[in-house]
Amino acid sequence: MTAPGILPVVLQRSELVHLTVLCLLATAGVTPALVQATANGGSPESVAAEGLKLGIIVEKVAENSEGKRAGIQEGDILLRWSRSDAQGETQSPFDLATIEIEQSPLGTVTLEGLRGVEKKIWTLGPDTWGIQARPTFSESLLAIYSEGSDLARAGKRAQAEGSWRTLAGQAESLLAKPWLRQMAGRSPPMEGI
Repeated sequence: MTAPGILPVVLQRSELVHLTVLCLLATAGVTPALVQATANGGSPESVAAEGLKLGIIVEKVAENSEGKRAGIQEGDILLRWSRSDAQGETQSPFDLATIEIEQSPLGTVTLEGLRGVEKKIWTLGPDTWGIQARPTFSESLLAIYSEGSDLARAGKRAQAEGSWRTLAGQAESLLAKPWLRQMAGRSPPMEGI
């Protein structure tokens, strides 16, 4: 049974293998950014130089939510979280939902990130966070994502789904692909979270 508001995700076998490998590497402290940079022939030191984008981008924050009360705004980049002695990175929009569901009932959660180039810290409690986020994309992929979002808002679901499927095939991040596939299969865009 799926929890209310959580959509099941169907992964292709190759995506499942990639995610499994990333999970195994993560237990050894190897981040997806490091994997991607080194897989593309770069060294760990070249991750920043190659402009590899990390974190997730806030698209919406619901009124009267923990996110709004904490001061999170559209465009903020969420990089990592902590709660007491637990911590981690936000590498996918799925991470944000998992953190809210699993960590916030146990205590206050701190999110760290950026607003522009300014480092920010937000503290969220156990109420609904109301944050809708997306993966980070290169400029060319962001254009495809934006086109799909515009089509969805205009009620052109089939064309929006086509844009997101195209984007899923071109996405640089292995963690973005399942999220994009979920977007392509979602009914009308989330409104009001």
